[in-house]
Amino acid sequence: MKKNFVFIFPFLVIEGVGVVVLSFFGDFRQPHYPVFFVLGAMLAMGGYGLACRFLTQNKLIPLWIGYTVAILFRIILIPMYPGDDIWRYIWEGKIQNFGYSPYLLSPGSHELEALRTFYWPFINHPDYSAIYPPLAELTFRICSGIAENPVLFTIADFGIICFLQNMLRFCGIPQHRLWWYAWNPLVIYSFSGGGHFDSLMIFFLLASL
Repeated sequence: MKKNFVFIFPFLVIEGVGVVVLSFFGDFRQPHYPVFFVLGAMLAMGGYGLACRFLTQNKLIPLWIGYTVAILFRIILIPMYPGDDIWRYIWEGKIQNFGYSPYLLSPGSHELEALRTFYWPFINHPDYSAIYPPLAELTFRICSGIAENPVLFTIADFGIICFLQNMLRFCGIPQHRLWWYAWNPLVIYSFSGGGHFDSLMIFFLLASL
């Protein structure tokens, strides 16, 4: 097992360097950041692709190593400036907890001025009311009631990994395929970096299965 990890370690380092670059250059409001972000994405995907190729040939990666890598990559991306959708998720959940409907009042409504916080200027399309379906809005309300923070979506992503591990074991599928998801830079960026709520949908889907 140790020998296998020695061979895969350089590929994970390459991916890790790419993830660090993504973390530093994830704020697309800055003029030249997208160029460096793309370079970081290329590094991360290159390292991930090589690691997956190795995993296909050598399947004996200990669980603790796989989880350590997955957790480390996500922690690196948590401080990244999130996608602008996250601010609307948090806002629409927050105003529901104060008794307002996001379908009736847009973020720019004067009735909600007293609830504005530091992230209010970052909300996209502030003159339009909510477009997400009711169950999504209920999810935003619950999440905002717990914490007005995109870290919750990262926690849900950890839950997905745990569900997948048990499902693979139950179905007799090779365990190494878990890392195809857990180490995927697109997954890590979307949930830990961008703060998109799709992780919650996948979490509940796997929980039901």
